[in-house]
Amino acid sequence: MHEHAAAASLTESDREQSSHKRALQLGVPSFAGGLIQGACALLMATNAGKALLGLATTTVAARISFIHSDPIRIPLMVLSALGGTLVLYVLWNGWRLRTSSAARWRRQPLTKRERWSVAFALACSLLTWALVIGEYFAHPIVHPR
Repeated sequence: MHEHAAAASLTESDREQSSHKRALQLGVPSFAGGLIQGACALLMATNAGKALLGLATTTVAARISFIHSDPIRIPLMVLSALGGTLVLYVLWNGWRLRTSSAARWRRQPLTKRERWSVAFALACSLLTWALVIGEYFAHPIVHPR
């Protein structure tokens, strides 16, 4: 009788493993199919978003030509030139104050970060001036009236 109980428990354990194996065999393909369907839905939604973005961009580009007009373009160029000039003035004034004889006793060398900051500000202001001058001379050539 004891052997019969052991055989029954063994078959019970086999049944549980078999059931678990069947569930795994059904669950993995179902999960994979769900992932594929989710990816498909995501791709379809992004394609619709791309089409909408392209249509909106085309519409805006057709209606935004007023920004390229002289009443908008010239004041923006003047503001850019003034901003670049202001940055150059601030950099020059800081250099002038640091190198004055009155500041010699308290002067400390600039840190690497401060040097990079000054160099970046100088490069940006010079680039701004180069772009303003380039726009001033290139605009009549590229967009003749």
